[in-house]
This record gives sequence, structure tokens and C-alpha cells, in this order.
Amino acid sequence: LWFLLKQPEVLLFLLIVGAIQGSHGAYYAFSTIYWDSVGLSGKDIAWLWGIAVFAEVLVLRFNQKLFSRWSIKQMILLGLVGGIIRWSVFSFTTDFYTLMLIQTFHGLTFATTHLAAMRYISRQKSEHLVAYQSLYSGIALGLMMAVFTYIGGVTYGQLQGNLFLLSAVLLLPVFVLLKIWKIKKVND
Repeated sequence: LWFLLKQPEVLLFLLIVGAIQGSHGAYYAFSTIYWDSVGLSGKDIAWLWGIAVFAEVLVLRFNQKLFSRWSIKQMILLGLVGGIIRWSVFSFTTDFYTLMLIQTFHGLTFATTHLAAMRYISRQKSEHLVAYQSLYSGIALGLMMAVFTYIGGVTYGQLQGNLFLLSAVLLLPVFVLLKIWKIKKVND
């Protein structure tokens, strides 16, 4: 694993997808608490979670039709922009129908970014696939999620719904990282 972490391309990959996936940390930990505090019913909150999962499943199911001509970076950019929009909208409204609509962005923020990560990993040398997958799971989906969740925990009491805007703001530097990230062609 360490030999991969010494490569700038791999570090950038992990930081980019880790930030986007990690930005879900505050959402996973605090959205239900927040929605309940602003008066949404348990039924409404269940619908909000359900529509997000439904959107994710649709994107995963139809990903070949949706993204067969997209590059890895284009898919990640879609997830990044979707995340900034999604978390920003969360901060500015508690209207159930608006939240239902923006929850469909889970197909962009989580699923599209995850598919791009899987595409990137699958293009690596076969003897490195397990290492790449381990790093993605451990760092991007584990450590980065924990960091964003911790930030959410420390700030939720003060920020409440603006916590989601913080998640959006924390994604802004990813544009720079994505711009400088160079993906090498790998011949297996």
C-alpha cells in the first residue's frame, strides 16, 4: 500500500474522491436530527432517505447507458458539482418537496463518484487492484468520512442547517485538485 501512497496521482485520487464521499458524513450523521428539529415528520424523513437510495440505485443500474462516453474526471466533476449544489440547498430550505428533489442528487454525489472511482481502480495493473480498493475503502470511504463526520459533530450545535453549507464549502478546493490530477494510462 505504501508504494501507492507515495505516488502523487494516487494521493490526488484519494483526496478528490475522499472529499466528495466524505462530504456525506455530516449528512449521514445529522440530517435526520436536523430535519426532525425543523418539524419534518418521521414519514417525511423516511421518504427523503428512500428517494436518495432510489436515485443511487437507478444511477448504478443504468451507469453504462449514462456514462459510457464520460471520462473519469467528468464523472467526478459531476459528483463534485452535484455535492456543492446538494449541500447548499440543504442549508437554505426545509421545504419537503425541494428536499425530495435535491435528494435525487445522491445519484450524483455518491453513486457517480463511486462509479468513477471503480472505473479508475479497474484500469490499474491487476496485481495492484486489491491495494487500490483497500486504499479507496479505507481512506476515501472510511477516514475522510470520519473526518467530515467529526467536523459535523463539532460544529452542528452552532451551525444547525448551515452545517451542510460547510460541507459544500469544504468541497471547493477539490476543483483545484481535480484540475491538477493527471491520470496515467496503465497497460496491464
